[in-house]
Amino acid sequence: MIAWTPTPGGRTLSLSIRVLTAVLVACAVGPAARAQDLLSGSGEEPAQITADGVEFDQDLNVFTARGNVRIEQGGTLLTADWIALNNVTRHGIASGNVVITDSEDILYADFLQFNLATGQGVVYDGELEADTGFRMVGSEVRKTGDETYEFEDPVLTTCNCPEEDDRLPWTIKASEADMRVGGYAVTKNTRVNVLGVPILWTPRGIFPVKSDRQSGLLFPLIGNSRRRGFEIGVPIFWAAHPRVGVTVTPTYAWDRGPYLNFDLEYALGMEGSQDFGTLSATVVPQDTEIEEQENALFDSTRWGVRFRHQQFGGIPWGVQAKAFVNWSSDNQFPSDYDLLDDYRRDRFLPSLLSLTKVFSPFGSFGSYAAVRWADDLQSPDDRDRDDFLLQRLPEFTLSQASSFVPESPIPFTERLLTSFDVKYTHFWYQEDPSDVLPESQAVGDVFLDTGIDALPDGLERNDDGAIVTLDGDQVFPDGTVITAQQLIDDALAMDPEAMLDDVMMDLQDTLDPDQNDDTFPGVASGLERDGAFQEGEPLLDKGHRLLLNPRVAVPFRVGDYLEVLPELGYHGTLYQTSRQSFSHRSLVTGKLDLRSRLRKVVDVPWVGGVDHILEPRFTFYGIADLGSSQDDNPLFVPQPLVAQERVRQLELNAVLRDPSDRIPGEHGFTVGVANRFYTVEPERASLEEEEQEEEEEGFEENLWVANRLFADVTTSFQYRTSDLRPGWFVIDGTMYPTRTIRLRANFGWDFDLNEIGETKLEAAWRSLAGHTIGVRYRYLRRIPAFFEDVSRGIDDEQGDERFDEFEGTATRINQIDFFSRFTVTPQWSLLFNFRYSIEDSIILTNRWGIEYISKCQCWAVQFTMNNDRDRGVDWRIRYTVLGLGDDRRRPF
Repeated sequence: MIAWTPTPGGRTLSLSIRVLTAVLVACAVGPAARAQDLLSGSGEEPAQITADGVEFDQDLNVFTARGNVRIEQGGTLLTADWIALNNVTRHGIASGNVVITDSEDILYADFLQFNLATGQGVVYDGELEADTGFRMVGSEVRKTGDETYEFEDPVLTTCNCPEEDDRLPWTIKASEADMRVGGYAVTKNTRVNVLGVPILWTPRGIFPVKSDRQSGLLFPLIGNSRRRGFEIGVPIFWAAHPRVGVTVTPTYAWDRGPYLNFDLEYALGMEGSQDFGTLSATVVPQDTEIEEQENALFDSTRWGVRFRHQQFGGIPWGVQAKAFVNWSSDNQFPSDYDLLDDYRRDRFLPSLLSLTKVFSPFGSFGSYAAVRWADDLQSPDDRDRDDFLLQRLPEFTLSQASSFVPESPIPFTERLLTSFDVKYTHFWYQEDPSDVLPESQAVGDVFLDTGIDALPDGLERNDDGAIVTLDGDQVFPDGTVITAQQLIDDALAMDPEAMLDDVMMDLQDTLDPDQNDDTFPGVASGLERDGAFQEGEPLLDKGHRLLLNPRVAVPFRVGDYLEVLPELGYHGTLYQTSRQSFSHRSLVTGKLDLRSRLRKVVDVPWVGGVDHILEPRFTFYGIADLGSSQDDNPLFVPQPLVAQERVRQLELNAVLRDPSDRIPGEHGFTVGVANRFYTVEPERASLEEEEQEEEEEGFEENLWVANRLFADVTTSFQYRTSDLRPGWFVIDGTMYPTRTIRLRANFGWDFDLNEIGETKLEAAWRSLAGHTIGVRYRYLRRIPAFFEDVSRGIDDEQGDERFDEFEGTATRINQIDFFSRFTVTPQWSLLFNFRYSIEDSIILTNRWGIEYISKCQCWAVQFTMNNDRDRGVDWRIRYTVLGLGDDRRRPF
């Protein structure tokens, strides 16, 4: 039965058949699970057919539609110039601008032939744009089964538009291909083309044609560095599991030989879970540069491991776990290879395993357990402190954030605000420092007075890597000994007229390396055996430490304008150690905090109405010893040589809850003002104009937020009444003049010394178009003299990395940074970062690069060059294919 009613565009037929939707299945070269359901008989809804002309020949039992034919059923649409279907043989054909749309899959063809009885069909000159991001073209496409197809002259790509000269940025071409929907395409006589140029041929190939991650080769990594020379790597990706990915990158470096990078990424639980991790490793079977060294400090087989894991679910009792592990075969590894290069300037290579438990629904009670391990990096392997470096194995913390006491029959207790911290730590080292360094002078049972290099006189090395004894004799790593007298005799033999004093002066660096290791610019010489602890000197004791810090406060108000918060605390420490048995320390802490809050809407030029919240504050604080001497107590956590005065002043809890084992008594006050400014919502018309401008520029992102924070500025002044001297005047603030501009500044003036103690100025602009421009200035008057300030340059002749000379004469930080990214066009971007030390008059970092994203946004390439003071010049080329979930604005 056929029925039709006139419509403005032709006639509409209601057919209770699955004919034309089955046609769509026969042509669906890509993923088509929805259409396959219709072919199997699950779809019975009528098809809506519109055409300029419709005919039905009852003798031949043939249905024909011509002119703007449009057939819809469910979510499937077929359009063509002409369609015919034999209702007996179940054969059908469609021709002329055939377009089949199934959800997000679109098939274009000149001619379509199909058989509904067998579910098979042939598409001529077909092109499919699949929802997976792939485009597939074939001169003939035959459906051979429910999910299988055969191609003649297939072309596969993810590019959505051609580049210049009608050449696609990249394609995979073949003479034949067999494809399974949602699976793989197996090709014969396969060529990989870039911009129409063949770059790879293989007799057979296999490629995924689905959006899921698939195993296979990734694009090569090419680069050059001073440390490793020119290198090339080919990443191999293995989709081991839908939530597990493995990448293995065999790499060859001209100066180091072959090595392997391994990366494992995994996710646990359901999608969106915060349980995930990464495991990365670099293995160097034989570092040729180390192999060639005569006096190498470590084995030529080198490796590094980095492990990150966090798990917030699946552990009993709601415990959260984190792992942060770094490990390397030698101290030079972070400088030579990329895996751990973030730590190449650090004193230690840290590792941490932790468990966290929050007991109350609002997080007021919590516990924390951790194991901390550190690998000493500040010296070469034969000079570092790994054997006697204190490790924290383990540490436990139980804390309560400030909370009011629950209701109780005791009067006034509901007004008490209580908090506490209880922390236990077991400090442990592998070997006793006095056994490793028997020549060192011990100061009590606290530390060895070696100087910050942790090596006493007689064990220090000179620039040639030889140990110089107290007599001036040199002992080389291979056992060769050259006495001081031999050196003097050789020098006099070369110049018989030379004076002995002049010869001794010339040999000073060789005969007495102490001047390199223990003397620093701006610091008096002779840090060794000076009786005072220096950061880096070995700590003698090991054992247990329990820190108890309960606190109670009683907040109240005076009228409607003044908030008062008095707090009293106990800061006690108990020790049980191997050298001193039991000892303890008792301190009492207190503070009185007075604060008021004022609010007013003010008019700011060029900004408009601003909601200003003003908080003047006065705080008196103090910490006092209850009579127990700290001088002879174990020393596990020394106070830093250079305190962060600005941080301690703005957050006095850093003073009152100091975890150090030597806390001097102190009391004083701070007075300051906190300011917060919030913009008042602008008129709606202006917002719509901004959105319209963004749409015209092609950007959909809208960062506008009503009543957003405009500025946050705090000023503070400190006076220490304990020693009657002023502290710092501090300004610390951040400003957001517009949605794309951020200004950051802090300033500290030391009234005691009448000079600037610290300054940081930063301005950054980040546009919706992708531009980023920023400049940062940093000044720090005083920095500690750490032994890792030594040079890490390469001795070109020996290839021996010696940390034996301090860099420059800097005693402070005084440097400027510039960082930028310019999106010149939607395709081209320029990168430039620059860091310069004004104090040393040297360039610390100079990095620039160029980035190109194809017009069709299906591939991108980046070239970067970096000049670093301790790694030299290196460059790198990176290439990536886009279109499958990548960030097309910042692909790298």
